[in-house]
Amino acid sequence: MSNLKSIFSSDGFKEIGKGIIAFANILTALVIVNIIYHNDDALIFALMSVVIYVSLYYLGYKFIKKGDDYV
Repeated sequence: MSNLKSIFSSDGFKEIGKGIIAFANILTALVIVNIIYHNDDALIFALMSVVIYVSLYYLGYKFIKKGDDYV
């Protein structure tokens, strides 16, 4: 039972949230570089990246909030 509790600890949820936010930042940096070097459909690509960025940030903060509430 203690192994199951360690998997669902508050620190675990916080770290998962931080990882998702870090992934969103890396993905956004790669999208910006792609838009700079390949100007094909830059507006559509930028709008899609903003939607993905916001949704990943929301998911990351949701995990962090769940970790705060789990204590």
